[in-house]
Amino acid sequence: MTLLIRPNNERKRRNAIAVSVITGTLVLSTFIPVAICYANYTGIKYEIAQIEQKIDEENARNTEIKSKLFYAIDPNRASQVATEKGLVEEKNPRWVFASM
Repeated sequence: MTLLIRPNNERKRRNAIAVSVITGTLVLSTFIPVAICYANYTGIKYEIAQIEQKIDEENARNTEIKSKLFYAIDPNRASQVATEKGLVEEKNPRWVFASM
């Protein structure tokens, strides 16, 4: 009788499955935190873009307000406004002092 010795394929198969499971676990345990970090990064990037847009809008409004303010208090325009309002410059003004 001749005995044929067959290699233990079941052991190799179990080792291959174990290596596959370990590799898959490592890949998933790396991928999931990276995906979460990326999602947080894109969310923060979007919020920064929105805030920058609001800052630009507020800077534009600030420029408009400053322009109106400087136009309103322009010393060269004061005499023009006085004549439009019917104000007359007094030659000898009397000052009233109030103490607080």
